[in-house]
Amino acid sequence: MIVIVGAGAAGLAAAFYLKKANLPFIILEKDEVGATWGKHYQGMKLHSLKQVSALPGLKMPSSYPAFPSGPQVKNYLQDYAKKLELPIQQVEVIAVDFDDKTQLWQLETLNRNHISDTISSPIVILATGIWNQPYIPNFEGLDRTKIKVIHAKNYQKAQDFKGLRLLVVGAGNSGAEIAVQLAQAGIKLELVVRDGLLLLPYPRSVLGSKLSSLVLHHSPKVLKDKLLGMFRRGYPELGLPLPSKAASEAYPVISPELVPLVKLGKIKVRPGIRAFTATEVIFENGDKGVYEVVVMARG
Repeated sequence: MIVIVGAGAAGLAAAFYLKKANLPFIILEKDEVGATWGKHYQGMKLHSLKQVSALPGLKMPSSYPAFPSGPQVKNYLQDYAKKLELPIQQVEVIAVDFDDKTQLWQLETLNRNHISDTISSPIVILATGIWNQPYIPNFEGLDRTKIKVIHAKNYQKAQDFKGLRLLVVGAGNSGAEIAVQLAQAGIKLELVVRDGLLLLPYPRSVLGSKLSSLVLHHSPKVLKDKLLGMFRRGYPELGLPLPSKAASEAYPVISPELVPLVKLGKIKVRPGIRAFTATEVIFENGDKGVYEVVVMARG
């Protein structure tokens, strides 16, 4: 029996195709189906249209907006698992080891009553995602700073930071969206952009999204760079230049609200971080800043 670890979008999609192929499988999930989507920060939404974000075999509800929210995605995933009658066991996988003698993977599990068990499988599909393993870079002095440092995973809403001065580190989709939320709530913040941004507009059509995905996945690198170059734009005068790497190698950021807020001075852009002191952040250009909270959005 094949074991899938994680009942998020990837795990459920894998289950769909295993079921379609009549292969025996089970999904192991420590929480509830789609749990991560219910834990994201408030106001978080997909940056891809619902029609191209749905899993195989079931469309997202017509009542959903074009770009569904985190809770809506969670509800959709739970409905997906029920309608497809996917076998899900609520246990936490605490260890996975390969047994050379049996040539099987051994999964040590723990249920809600703290009772352990071992499941054997010839194939294990890990679909746990990256949200459960937040990454905080080991900046010099970070372990000695008095500044409160949290990961984007622990950020929920802008109102929690009223009256505080924040530094958001990382300008991917999460970092940009969090910065926009804070700025729109009138909270003073600065944003670390280490190597430029590949800013792209929101997708406007389902056909366009599918065609662009097809082209970008199957075209030569030269063509990809040329196509992306037609839509991207840099704002070096605002501290938001294009990435130094090729367009096809940069992660796209969809945040049309970011640039206007930077222009209005509601978000100040900073370069990469060099180090932390007890009370300050030192940037790569030698400038320093004082903050009460640093939000790490680096993956």
